[in-house]
Amino acid sequence: YATLMFGSVLCMAVLAMSQPKDSPITALRESVLPAIRGIADSLGAPRPQQAYATSPQMPLETVSAMTLAPEGFTQTSTAPVTMSSSGGSITMEFSSGGGPAAQLTEEETLALTLDDLAYRSILLGFGFLTVGIVSGAVWANEAWGNYWSWDPKETWALICWLVYAYYLHTRLQLGWDARDSAKVGAFGFFV
Repeated sequence: YATLMFGSVLCMAVLAMSQPKDSPITALRESVLPAIRGIADSLGAPRPQQAYATSPQMPLETVSAMTLAPEGFTQTSTAPVTMSSSGGSITMEFSSGGGPAAQLTEEETLALTLDDLAYRSILLGFGFLTVGIVSGAVWANEAWGNYWSWDPKETWALICWLVYAYYLHTRLQLGWDARDSAKVGAFGFFV
């Protein structure tokens, strides 16, 4: 439960970071911001560098026969594509035609890092909780002759499992943004 609670607290931090500047929670957010930055810097993933897509080695005849727009495909974007070929491999760099990419502010980057940490923590805790419930059910069957007896501890463990399963479902399947899924994760702390 500790990793689930840690993930839920991080979800609360994501919600606090996404509040507007004139919100009453701003004073609290500003007072704990150094601690939150410390957590994000020590546990967060390193910032990604620019990535390039490369293909495996291909014969030069195949590379020269390739086209950017196959038949039946209309290109709707005017984004420039830079291609280079060396030694039979292709390196492509895509860039948008709308000008320079928008840079995230430090607070937005911190909120994304906290959201990623919350997701990873809840995913780890969810796995441990699942193993605990299943192994507890097997033990209960050996000790008492039935897998599930609906006592309060089992029932609340199931409710917690369902809340965090819903959180993971919103992240993986429904594609909710960080703030909406963080509401579900923060609710798990109170369950």
